[in-house]
Amino acid sequence: MGNPLDVSFQFDFGADTKTSPEKFSGIPERTLSVSTLREYYPYGVSYDEEKGLAGNRFAKTGYRFAGWDDGNGTVYRDGEKIRNLTSENGKVITLTARWLPITYMIAWHGGAGYTDGQMPVQVLTYDKEETLTKNQFQKTGYSFAGWSLQENGEGERLTDGQKVMNLAQTQDETIHLYAQWENTKYKITFSPNSGTCQVKEKEVFYDKAVGELPVPVKEDYRFLGWFH
Repeated sequence: MGNPLDVSFQFDFGADTKTSPEKFSGIPERTLSVSTLREYYPYGVSYDEEKGLAGNRFAKTGYRFAGWDDGNGTVYRDGEKIRNLTSENGKVITLTARWLPITYMIAWHGGAGYTDGQMPVQVLTYDKEETLTKNQFQKTGYSFAGWSLQENGEGERLTDGQKVMNLAQTQDETIHLYAQWENTKYKITFSPNSGTCQVKEKEVFYDKAVGELPVPVKEDYRFLGWFH
């Protein structure tokens, strides 16, 4: 075995302007430099000795760890066994975390009573603004009124084809969006058939009670009702 070397590994989080130090998990306070987001590991390494890299303890919201980059075109897996990265005593080797944005899925639901349509799952990428798939569901007598993260429609709604970003933070997480519906409004026109009627038309809503209807009059005639 070769001569022992005094080698330090500097594990660098990498450039990031969105994630505060509080977002990092599992890092003892004494080993974390808040200003640089780095950890230092003094290794007693001998030349030609194989040794495993320290496991990653950084975390970046919306991203998954993809290895350690030595800056010279080589990327090492987490905990990978390495040897002879340097022959220089006292050398500090900097390995920078490489990150990939997570992908997540949107699952669509037609909501209570929908009558037709289907929509395949949509896959989105973290930190990328993307357009939601246009609604393909239908509900007889109703018009589409947007998407809700809750089946009962409470909370914030998303519009049809809205541009969105970062609805999830975990790889392969599924976000469920539920179609919301509004009763279609229509008009009833009253034709008194040679009689007279004070009300000419009335606005009503699908699936809602029509309410009281007007009664027309016609001299010498008895009103029998309205016929469609």
